[in-house]
Amino acid sequence: MTEPNLDYELCDVPLPSGLLARLRALPLIDDEGLDEVIRDISLPHGMLDRLQAIPLADDDGLDEALRNVPVPARLESSWQGRRKRRDRARHASRMALAASLFIGITLTLGSAILISRAFKPGSKQAAGTSFVGNERKPDVPLESSWSMQADEAANSSVPSKPDDLAAIAAPIDFARLDGPTSAFDNSPAASPMLPAQVDLLARQAAHVSVTNNWDDLPELPTRVANPVPHGLDWPLVAESHRAFLIKYGVHPFVTPAAHSRLQTCQVPLAVDPASYELARRYVERNELPPADRIRTEEFLAAVDYKFPEPKQRDLGLTISGGPSPIGGEGFCLLQVGVQARRTTEEHHAPVHLVLLVDTSTSMRWGSRIEIVRRAMHDLPQSLGPDDRISLVAFNQAAHVLIENVGPGEMDEFIAAVDSLAAEGSTNLGSGLSEAYTLARTRLGAGHPAIRVVLLTDGLLDLDPPTAQQVEQQVTQAASHDLPLHLIDLGQQKDADPEMAAMAHSGRGTVHRAVSADQLRSAMREIVTGRSQLAARGARLQVNFNPKTVLEYRLIGHESGDWAGLLPGAVEADFREGQSATALFEVRLAPDGPQNLATVDLTWYSPDTSRAGKAAERVRSPVERKDIAASFAKSAPWLQEAAVVAYTAEVLRRSPFVFRRQGLNVSAALFRGFELAGQADSRLNQIPSFAEFFSLIGQEIKAHPARRAAKE
Repeated sequence: MTEPNLDYELCDVPLPSGLLARLRALPLIDDEGLDEVIRDISLPHGMLDRLQAIPLADDDGLDEALRNVPVPARLESSWQGRRKRRDRARHASRMALAASLFIGITLTLGSAILISRAFKPGSKQAAGTSFVGNERKPDVPLESSWSMQADEAANSSVPSKPDDLAAIAAPIDFARLDGPTSAFDNSPAASPMLPAQVDLLARQAAHVSVTNNWDDLPELPTRVANPVPHGLDWPLVAESHRAFLIKYGVHPFVTPAAHSRLQTCQVPLAVDPASYELARRYVERNELPPADRIRTEEFLAAVDYKFPEPKQRDLGLTISGGPSPIGGEGFCLLQVGVQARRTTEEHHAPVHLVLLVDTSTSMRWGSRIEIVRRAMHDLPQSLGPDDRISLVAFNQAAHVLIENVGPGEMDEFIAAVDSLAAEGSTNLGSGLSEAYTLARTRLGAGHPAIRVVLLTDGLLDLDPPTAQQVEQQVTQAASHDLPLHLIDLGQQKDADPEMAAMAHSGRGTVHRAVSADQLRSAMREIVTGRSQLAARGARLQVNFNPKTVLEYRLIGHESGDWAGLLPGAVEADFREGQSATALFEVRLAPDGPQNLATVDLTWYSPDTSRAGKAAERVRSPVERKDIAASFAKSAPWLQEAAVVAYTAEVLRRSPFVFRRQGLNVSAALFRGFELAGQADSRLNQIPSFAEFFSLIGQEIKAHPARRAAKE
């Protein structure tokens, strides 16, 4: 039957008596209201038989046949309003993110304008000089007081649930589900309920289905412009050349003899390799990362230096020096390395790790899924001979990839980890049910203790009723000796309260990890059941001798966000085996004392409270003899830091690299590649440096990134 014939037949169907008047009298605001009204209205006599006689093979055919059927004006208006409201809801989260970005940019520009006014010509400021390469030019420093002491970072407390878990521990009622992907209905009268005594872990198909809206959003080209504390608070004193820092985004050279406060520098030690991970993602697309997204200290934090380990203390210092590949002749690099102790792995009770990995689209942001893959490659090193591993991946559905493998079967585990890919939406309930069902089969005497570990970015977006259902699910599982540990891979600065509450309900722990190294440490702590904290509140300070050091600059640690109004925390906690490095470029006086500087490192023991306790301290002098005569004679860890810092300075278009005439990015990167080839051959045995060396070769062939590229 053709569309005109169908229209003709339907036009003659009489409406039930009074229906049109009743519809017009009702204040219908949506489709559900209309459905409720017409649900019990009987069809006109013979209409169903006539419709069934139409030779339409499927819904698409019916849609095509009804495409040109006129719709009453009132109904069309109602449907359009419904569609508009739905579209507005769909874009609400995108608008919120866009508004946040706009507000942040506006405030940042406002701060920049205020600062620029402070430097306009004609203002009363002391004359100074600014160093660029080997040339000096007039500068206008600020006359203001400054202290290198940054305020201690406020301890971010993780919200926890009350001790009274009676409401959470109540028996769970699950909706009767038609299939494994059915959604949980929060309505109390939505559908028949299972008996209250049903055991959650015994029913694989019954689970709370939780999805979110984050996976529908694209990754933003840049991070939302919120105030992110990082970097060093640069001085507001004469000869500090702050105008140079604002103009180029790179720390200038300063003369320690010019002001007493320039003789002391405290270097932040809490650094994560975020911009290095970002650069890797760009290079994978054959693009160079944007210069303004590169932070040299984060590149330096991405490699392992193999510093000598302290033998009797929690932390140790390593001082090294050598010629600078950045500044060239007359300039030296001074490296201060901090290394935390490694405790010999003690025997631990056998455990069975059930790893539940979120593989939704949002895990692609910030290279989170790549961080998981890299960290899991080293997990077998933390396992004992009787430990077991199972791996479950979930997005909109859950899949068991590896089940109950031991140390002798790690090749299968690594292959499964390498197959992880981030795509699709998040169904937390499906993942938890699959993990708990698998874990339940391994409970009992003779089996290792089960520890379920959820690795996710924390963007769960749970509404309160659904969050309560998940907490009930986790609480009941914990009562069956299945604790839940969470690893938060989200790169937000504040702890996720939902994840903290979930870990509390699951009688487990919550760890935050923004790098593969932090994830490895969290996994070791979960496996061994022992804290990996080696030192609290570590603080590094370098005091330069103005009679020997003519000028110096700190490489990296610029406080660029919000015009330096929010510097990063100076203090940092160290985990076992963790290291940090501070790198300076210095120019020495030809003659003078042998002492270049003095380095002070202070911290508190992890097993004691800082209240009323004296900090532990290590002090080390820096002598001329610590500066090697050539790059080849420099310590391997200094060579490694030199290659990494030089490459980062090239990518960020540092004026100290490109002061040579005719030097472009490709040529500068090739110099870094040659420098890495001249480094100690033992560095090639360090996986992080071997990866970096390969990355330089890819960068040489890459082209500048498009500004619209996702990060």
